[in-house]
Amino acid sequence: MRKKYFISTVAIATLFASNVLADNTMRIEYMSSEEYKEKVSAIARWEIDGANERFRLIGIDGTLLAERNLYDDIKQIVFYDDNGSTVELENVSDHSVTIFPNPTKEILHINGIKQGEVIRIFSLNGNVIVNEKTENETLTLSVATLPNGIYLLQIGTEIVKFIKE
Repeated sequence: MRKKYFISTVAIATLFASNVLADNTMRIEYMSSEEYKEKVSAIARWEIDGANERFRLIGIDGTLLAERNLYDDIKQIVFYDDNGSTVELENVSDHSVTIFPNPTKEILHINGIKQGEVIRIFSLNGNVIVNEKTENETLTLSVATLPNGIYLLQIGTEIVKFIKE
């Protein structure tokens, strides 16, 4: 079950990074049947606190909009437009970037990059670890110095999860 919720969170990160959903509303449905609604344009960032298994939404003005247990409290996250129509997450990004091996110990190979795109690696607490512009469609990236854990790799508007062992 934990994997399902984490993948949903990664999808949110991809959509926020690309501003695809800026005019839409996000609804978080909780296991208790409560829900939280917010215009996506009012959300500055999301945070995943892996150590405490918390999911937080931070507003443009820096205020905490919502915070819940990442795995046990969140039932689903839905995006919808002004007409109430659900935005299909599968149609928003085509996931053309591939990485391997995943998990990795030392080297991460990345394919499907557009020349000139920015590559960023984030820790789960939101810290930017790598931030560089690409010059080729493929990249071999050393991750040997990273501590073991889960990371998010952002390439342009796409975000892919990888594990460093």
